[in-house]
Amino acid sequence: MAQRPAKLDPSMSSAAYFGARLRDLRVKRKLSLAALGSLVHVSGDLLAKIEKAQRRVSPELVQALDVALQADGELIHSAPADGLPREVLLPMEFPSVLGKGAAVVDPAIDGLREMLRGLRQVDHALGSGPALAIVKAQLLAAETILNTARSSMARRSALAVVAEIHQLAGWMHFDRGEVAEAETAFSRARTLSEESGDPALAAYILGPSHGFMTASVGHLSVAREQCRIGVAAARRSGNHRLTGFVLAIAARVEAKAGERRACLSMLDAAATELDLASAGASSSPDPDWLSVFDDAALAGHRGSCLLDLQSPHAAIISLTTQDETADGLFVRNRVIWQLDRCDAYLKLGDLEPACEDLWGAWEASTGTTSIRLTHRLATSLNKLVPWQNTREVKNLRARVLDGSV
Repeated sequence: MAQRPAKLDPSMSSAAYFGARLRDLRVKRKLSLAALGSLVHVSGDLLAKIEKAQRRVSPELVQALDVALQADGELIHSAPADGLPREVLLPMEFPSVLGKGAAVVDPAIDGLREMLRGLRQVDHALGSGPALAIVKAQLLAAETILNTARSSMARRSALAVVAEIHQLAGWMHFDRGEVAEAETAFSRARTLSEESGDPALAAYILGPSHGFMTASVGHLSVAREQCRIGVAAARRSGNHRLTGFVLAIAARVEAKAGERRACLSMLDAAATELDLASAGASSSPDPDWLSVFDDAALAGHRGSCLLDLQSPHAAIISLTTQDETADGLFVRNRVIWQLDRCDAYLKLGDLEPACEDLWGAWEASTGTTSIRLTHRLATSLNKLVPWQNTREVKNLRARVLDGSV
């Protein structure tokens, strides 16, 4: 009987490692070579040779395979150097930057931050979706920059941008319901931010990112401690807008715990900090990732707190302020707060505005890839069950099922 050929040793070369990962993912998805080939428009024979490291893989095929196998960037990370998508790499040859210091490292970091700015906008509007794979791919460039940085200043800048990438990856994992992966990413981001000596970034990771997620999954004592440390770091940074942001998230934690006095006190302190920021009192400029927090966002956080504190009338007032003044860029936040207002109306038994809010949220979230948002939409729809035979709810369900969204 003929023996089955042995698997290729993944440690033999980067091509062999990529081939092994490709085969593992294909088998996990229960796809034959021919079936996968039809998805990415190449022959099964070519894929077989790539899996055996007998053929090079093009940058375009790496991306197509990563998407087809829902690998979330794993294949992009695993690709041989000549198989990396060009847009994943910065516009330079990395080996040539060794020893050139800030003259090359600084523009590279600026380029990464610019890309992160665009990815954050995609996330705000549509959710993580395929953007998570791109975020992960940026770590290839960022880690190279980090290894290239020679001066202490360049290294601190590189550490900070790698921390920002891990933070964004963690937030996207959280948006997808992948809490364990988000926990790992946030912890790594915090470590790097502290090593970089950037208290503002550490505060952002601790409060609005990690602390918010921790509270969302019910670990309130841990979230409270994360926010406490985050507020202290924000105050050290001298940035009043950031301090207000972390205080607002800390207030959300207290509201979930039913601590009304502590919650309202923190919200008032957040408003004071935001006023100071508007008056130009901050000792440091606002980073790009801080643009998400403004007066409208504070009104939204206040509304969510009041809803948790069983004050639906007051919640509706704050959430309406948010809805009327919010920046159109932050689609997901605006929809979530619209759903909070829907819940507040339902607590009052006021069906017509509740259904209008739910319909508006449904329309605004068309095309979203945010699992967190789609879960909230489904939850709000399920809350209508006690009123399922009413005219308002029947009309809403008809509009949703009509396919006109």
